[in-house]
Amino acid sequence: MKPPFDRTICACEGCRTPCRVMPGFIAPGDAARMAGHLGLTEAQIEEKLLASPGARVGKFEGGELKTFRIHTIVPARKEDGSCVFLQGDGKCSVHSVAPFGCSHFDWHMGKEEGDRRSAWGLRQIMSSMEYAEMWRRLDDAGRVSEPPEVLRKQFDKPEVRRKKCH
Repeated sequence: MKPPFDRTICACEGCRTPCRVMPGFIAPGDAARMAGHLGLTEAQIEEKLLASPGARVGKFEGGELKTFRIHTIVPARKEDGSCVFLQGDGKCSVHSVAPFGCSHFDWHMGKEEGDRRSAWGLRQIMSSMEYAEMWRRLDDAGRVSEPPEVLRKQFDKPEVRRKKCH
């Protein structure tokens, strides 16, 4: 399903920071689109993906906050921690068909807008049996990413810290 908001367009150094430490999550349909763009089969694109424990979300039940995870699929990371699709020249090999978690977020976005977009993407994930099956195949194969909260700590390192755009 097409997102109800526009793709972001900024490709400044700051907006490319996640490419180096925490690639965005893949929404249903993204893997097939990336595979087609790269001329890969579904099995070949899965070799470039990981099952992530996913986003930690919460809801109130009986006045108490209950948290759970929504399993996500993310691009694999190279040895240096960068996204498997990030090329040596700093450009993305799947930019024109980038996953939802990359193409619809940037450093300039406020928390409220980022949360709104994340919620939309996570709802798509929760309603896709095909997505759940791919996540399970990756998990069963041991192709698993660190949890997002671990990867987010990379953003605190001086060499990674947010860079200004303009």
